[in-house]
Amino acid sequence: MNEVQAKEVKNAMKNQFTLIQGPPGTGKSYMGAQLAYFLWKSNGQLNKKILYCGPSNKSVDVVAGKTIIGYLKDVVGPKVIRVYGAYQEEKDFPIPIKPFINYTDCAMPDASIQEITLHHVIRQPGKPFALKLRQFDNMLHNWDQTEWYKKYTEYKDILREAKAEEIKTCDVILCTCILSGGPLVSTQEYAQCIVDECGMCSEPETLVPIVASHSEKTQIILIGDHKQLDPIVVCKEARMGGLGVSMFERLQMFANPLVVQYRMNPVICKFSSDQFYGGKLENDEKVKCFKGCGRFLKIPAFFVHVDGTEQEEEESKSKYNQDEIKTVVAMLDELHEDDVSPSNIMVLSPYLAQCARIRKYLHEGEHELQDVHVGTVVTSQG
Repeated sequence: MNEVQAKEVKNAMKNQFTLIQGPPGTGKSYMGAQLAYFLWKSNGQLNKKILYCGPSNKSVDVVAGKTIIGYLKDVVGPKVIRVYGAYQEEKDFPIPIKPFINYTDCAMPDASIQEITLHHVIRQPGKPFALKLRQFDNMLHNWDQTEWYKKYTEYKDILREAKAEEIKTCDVILCTCILSGGPLVSTQEYAQCIVDECGMCSEPETLVPIVASHSEKTQIILIGDHKQLDPIVVCKEARMGGLGVSMFERLQMFANPLVVQYRMNPVICKFSSDQFYGGKLENDEKVKCFKGCGRFLKIPAFFVHVDGTEQEEEESKSKYNQDEIKTVVAMLDELHEDDVSPSNIMVLSPYLAQCARIRKYLHEGEHELQDVHVGTVVTSQG
């Protein structure tokens, strides 16, 4: 950790309520993982847990995969468990008598963190309910629905008991803010509650883990950046009524900012710093040597104006702009001609429809750009 990060960790450990602002690339998720580790050490024999939440499964998986497992794997650290909701769990272990669920609408659990994922951990050899659960899993395709109806209650009871027993043994519980309000998570005793990417959480969403974990001495730590992505509020009336303002933004005057960034080209950083952070961002030594590539070698950041017409998909209401898509694909072709590897290129858009059409273009014709990552701004976090 750098000096500012270390200072914020010490500050969070001694105060009951802390806000930490992390501009892009300043290592707020890394610091959050380190903070969880030091809080666990300070808890000692209290036998109380740390609740670590985020607004989406993606945000929590970033912490679980890139930080908790990645940064703490070489030390004797806390026992961490990642708790998913029922829809994600049933992606891995489907229940035949629930065909009405549209599983395509929810993301798959992150396979890279199965070693700490609750619904996989309880099935590991040696766990008290593993044998019974695996028997149900193995008979999944051999039973007809009538047999499943008879066994469904027994299966759910075993599943519930297995989760409850396993979570008692864990030190850090990772889940979404909304899931923290469920009986499995909210019935535990917590010494600390950390909400990561708090700038993306609506105020009621942030309150769920705070209330779920609250006791007279629970420490609350909010980590985020109100200058980046806002809470997603579809209802215009709700947004106008204030639901689009996060708790983090409301309390921003109490936030302590991280200032050293490790991700951006210094020219890009200067723009972000001057426009959004009062010129206070600093560059770590390793990013000072970052350069552009191909014909953009000396131009790390520029803006391209496109005269086009925005259109909207009838069903999803997601937007797209055909002229912008053609411009993006043309620029990708130029980069490819300059021997820039497609796997080193990322295209981001606010809209799913725009992303889908860009992918379609890249997979058609002779572009040879299938390895370019195309995704929404929200899914790119971390």
